[in-house]
Amino acid sequence: MKTLVLKIVPLLLMAIWAGSIHAQPINTTAGTVTNCPGQTVVPVNVTNCNGIGAISLVLNFSNTNLAYQGYQNLNSALATGMLIINSTGNIVVISWVNTTPANLGNSTLVELKFNGTPGASTLSWDTQTPGNCEYANVNGTILPSTYTSGTATVNQPPVISVQPPVDKTIAAGQTTTFSVTATGSGLSYLWQVSTNGGGTFTNLSNGGIYSNVTTPTLTITGAQLSHSKNQYRCRVTGTCPPVVYSNPATLIVLPNVITTCGTVTGCPGQIIIPVNVTDFIGVAAFSLVLNYDVSKLTYTGSQNLNAAVSGGSFIANAAGGKVYLAWSNTSAATIPTGGLLVELKFTGVTGTSPLTWDTQTPGNCEYSDLDGLVIFSTWNNGNVTVNQIPAITLSPVNRTIYAGGSTTFSVTASGTGLTYLWQVSTNSGGTWTNLSNTAPYSGAFTSTLTINPVATGLNGYQYRCIVSGTCTPSVTSDAASLIVTQAAISTTPGTITNSCTGNLNVPVNVINCSNVGSISLVMIFDTTKMTFEGYHSVNAALNNGLLVVNRYLNKVIISWASITAANIGAGTLLQVRFKASANISTSLSWDTQTPGACEYADPNGSVITSFYNGSNISVVANALIVHAGSDIIMQASSVQLNGSATGGTPPYTWSWTPTTWLSNPLIPNPVASPVSTTTFNLTVTANNGCVGSDYMEVVVGMIPSNLTIQGVTIPNGVSNCYNAYQTITIAGNGTTFTVQNGGTATIIAGQKINLLPGTTVLSGGNMHAYITMNGQYCTTPSSELTVQNINVGSGSAPCFNASQKITVAGSGTEFVVQNGGSVTMIAGQTISYLYGTKVYSGGYLNGYITTNGQYCNTLPPPMVATVMEELSPVPSDKSMFRLYPNPTNGQFSLELTDESTLGSVYVAVYGTYGEMIFGDEMTGLSRKEFSLSGKPAGLYLVRVVNGNKGFTKKLIKQ
Repeated sequence: MKTLVLKIVPLLLMAIWAGSIHAQPINTTAGTVTNCPGQTVVPVNVTNCNGIGAISLVLNFSNTNLAYQGYQNLNSALATGMLIINSTGNIVVISWVNTTPANLGNSTLVELKFNGTPGASTLSWDTQTPGNCEYANVNGTILPSTYTSGTATVNQPPVISVQPPVDKTIAAGQTTTFSVTATGSGLSYLWQVSTNGGGTFTNLSNGGIYSNVTTPTLTITGAQLSHSKNQYRCRVTGTCPPVVYSNPATLIVLPNVITTCGTVTGCPGQIIIPVNVTDFIGVAAFSLVLNYDVSKLTYTGSQNLNAAVSGGSFIANAAGGKVYLAWSNTSAATIPTGGLLVELKFTGVTGTSPLTWDTQTPGNCEYSDLDGLVIFSTWNNGNVTVNQIPAITLSPVNRTIYAGGSTTFSVTASGTGLTYLWQVSTNSGGTWTNLSNTAPYSGAFTSTLTINPVATGLNGYQYRCIVSGTCTPSVTSDAASLIVTQAAISTTPGTITNSCTGNLNVPVNVINCSNVGSISLVMIFDTTKMTFEGYHSVNAALNNGLLVVNRYLNKVIISWASITAANIGAGTLLQVRFKASANISTSLSWDTQTPGACEYADPNGSVITSFYNGSNISVVANALIVHAGSDIIMQASSVQLNGSATGGTPPYTWSWTPTTWLSNPLIPNPVASPVSTTTFNLTVTANNGCVGSDYMEVVVGMIPSNLTIQGVTIPNGVSNCYNAYQTITIAGNGTTFTVQNGGTATIIAGQKINLLPGTTVLSGGNMHAYITMNGQYCTTPSSELTVQNINVGSGSAPCFNASQKITVAGSGTEFVVQNGGSVTMIAGQTISYLYGTKVYSGGYLNGYITTNGQYCNTLPPPMVATVMEELSPVPSDKSMFRLYPNPTNGQFSLELTDESTLGSVYVAVYGTYGEMIFGDEMTGLSRKEFSLSGKPAGLYLVRVVNGNKGFTKKLIKQ
């Protein structure tokens, strides 16, 4: 028995032989093989196999796909001795013994033969059963050994398990597939085609209508009638033979009538829609239903029916937004190359209408052959777009722009494919010229024409735009006029950088300042760094008007108006005087946010375009600051001046002007003995060359019996008043009395005035000399006045004045003007209305800066304060009312433009010095006529008060 032999031989070997131990273990490896079905040879390889006297090996295998067939190529070293190789079940037993040692080294011990069927088998050594896998020497000593298993893989030949369908029927242009399912190892596919009924097959390649030709599924895209009855099969190859072929499958391609409704874009009116067909083959009848939008299209009929279907019965009509087309014949029609089937006629209006085939309702869209069988069909929808003809929705409007500025004219139009062409007329629309993008024009072919810069010569030109589109006709906009006013005025305060003195004179410079009838400027400064001290050097062009300069909080307010235009061009309006702290950096800006605060107007009251620039002011540390001292009311024949200076580099050089009536003009505190109110300027020069100046005023309060005025010059911007109870003598004996341009002198005597040679009044200066008839002489108001806790009742008309500043209310106090009360405030420099100032409807408060030295004759006694409800601030509302005509010859109209003012409105007209000319009420009226008949030509102020709202405008009488 083989089994018995396998168990006995190792025992015999152990009893007979003994030997030495190998230095390296013997490795035995079962080969790993891959094969096709049939004989499979597995080698058994050894390494370090020397001095062997006995071998016992047991190899496990899978007998489901391997059947042992014997062995071959036994190692020659084993040719002698006793060898047993046999198999039972799923094992192969190898046994060998010899008294002479064998040396195999690294070689193949033997090759085992199997018959293989598809599958995989592990070839593993039985190292778990004692004695089954071991080597011994001739002495019976077991030798060290290791064992490596292998694998026998038997590949499966190709086998087609699922054949492609016998045939497939599709419509021309459609896509289909043929598939095969196969098993086997290393499969590859190649589809073949036969065009002769299976006589021969040709290999396919990817391209044209074919794709995926080397995959199990062949794709045929867009098959045509020419491909009908082609046969397709798949060749399948694998790792193992044989090559197998699928059964052939036939492709049947039937006609597919493709019906396409045209997509058309047109203009309003007749619209022609083509209906085209492709593969119109063997058709005996058709039914077509096309949907359309009845709000955009109206069906009017059909035309150009294809000649192929001219026979038979054809019907075309429409109802409910559907066009119905039907045709039938006893013989089939074919349009071989495809083309136009019929044209549908519509009348279209602006808009878009989809054209869709009614494929959802059975029978509405189908073709059939002579047997009544429905033919494949494909339906492509269309669309109609009816373009809009050009239409102008908004024409350009008139433009008014200053010379040198930029403006635009725009047109808004609707329509399709719009283009624009701007034209200009230089003769009030008589003729028109096309524009191009040549300076100053740009955007000549767009909806917005830009003119930059606008020259004065373009004044009165007219502009219009021609708008064209995809559809005709073109349209032309209304014409718009261009009004070009004078060039914009630019206003800039002077920049002072690192001034060595804090006594600053800031020029207010202008450019293009021409044809100006009124000026309103509000300069903003930092009161924590600078103090407003007044103004000087007024431009001579402003001498013929009324100029008012004062301060309110952190603003310097400059107002000027005249019935005669001022033409300065480029120059300086005036110099604003500030006293700045040392080591400061600040800026000057303009109040451009408050309506009317910064504004120029021509003599007709039309606002002139203007721009306002700021400036920077900086003063060095330890700057020279000159103080001329406070104004003085001189009650005696002389008074001592108190000039001083700080900062800079001492010693200082002192100089007072005018020098007349001064004990020593070169010291800081000379004695002054002026005969009339005089403004003295103190100029100090520091040792480092820095020069600063300040001024003060000596108000002469005593009126002499007789007065002689000699060697006196009244400079620009200074107003002096001289008085005497009896006689005033001016100049004479080689002396002079000169009133310079912009200076003003008032001479008041009780009996006589002698104007002797040497008396000169320059052009622009003013001297008024007269004998008083009421005992009123030059007034002597206090320099500053605080008006608090005053309640002016109805019928009261007090007058408050000060040579410098009046402060009204503030610090928890009040100043109240009741209905019917009237108050006049006259100051030389500044009037400050603080919180607590209240003017009730029907009350009147006139505050102004005197320009001629005229003040109130007397000061009223204090009044008792009464707590009243405070009114809201008066808004700056330019739209409250308008005046016309302005200028006027006397008659003018006042029209309320703010509906909220309708009701009881109080209207007051004032002269240039604040005197009321007349007052009247407008009750329930929006317009009323007024008259200045009998009043002199000049500037007047019209104020309208409604409740707590009020506004003042200028009116010029010619």
